[in-house]
Amino acid sequence: MSMSMSMSMFMYRPITKRIIISLGMSRSFRTSAHTNEKILAVLYPDPLTGYPPTYPRASIPTISHYPDGMLTPSPKSIDFKPGELLGCVSGELGLRKFLMDGGHEYVVTADKDGDGCEFEHHLRDANYVISQPFYPAYLTRQRLEMAPNLKAAITAGVGSDHVDLNAAMDHNVDVSEVTFCNSISVSEHVVMMILSLVRNYIPSHAYITNTNPDLGNGWNISDCVQRSYDLAERVIPEELRRRPLSKSAALEVLLLKALEGHGWATSGTLAATWR
Repeated sequence: MSMSMSMSMFMYRPITKRIIISLGMSRSFRTSAHTNEKILAVLYPDPLTGYPPTYPRASIPTISHYPDGMLTPSPKSIDFKPGELLGCVSGELGLRKFLMDGGHEYVVTADKDGDGCEFEHHLRDANYVISQPFYPAYLTRQRLEMAPNLKAAITAGVGSDHVDLNAAMDHNVDVSEVTFCNSISVSEHVVMMILSLVRNYIPSHAYITNTNPDLGNGWNISDCVQRSYDLAERVIPEELRRRPLSKSAALEVLLLKALEGHGWATSGTLAATWR
């Protein structure tokens, strides 16, 4: 977890939202007509500036299918506008209406760590737990043993390393994720990292915004450009640039050369890391 994220968690007191749903509805979380479930979601705290009332973009593109042809989820209806911040306590993953219509109890909290936290308090009679990447609700064997009614641990994203999988199997708890949901974001993030490294962006930004007189007045152009390169030709060897490569091989070459050229690691370390 980054320092900024850690500070945010320290400065912001997590809140818990508990919604007790009417029990008279017929549809349930598992499409059973007679079962009312308790769903416990552990989500990011709201932004320190508050839940956003407006957004920079009026809408976002609609994605109907993934690159491999698999269709994206197509719910009959939603009670939120695509592009709104859903992955936090106030956003509730946009599940409130769906669960209300099913007659369930829905508990949303950001308080997930330590003895006596809200997560452990509600875990004891929860049927489903929903967690998020980078802010996981750890389901250890000890916690699974205190949740006799738990049926599934769901990641609202990808990853399952926050769940003791052997213990989950022992307790007959399903573990699932939303496969491929962040693949585009990860690809874009990798491109951003490559360009940031090659163009020496982060140190350059530090020079421009610094308030330390020993580092100059912010217009340290030579300091900024001394380790800045174009992506083509100067970082990628000519013989490799002209040789046909698969996408995966090309990406590996870009990462290795960018990192090695900027002194982030030795060739041996990189080779061991990426083997």
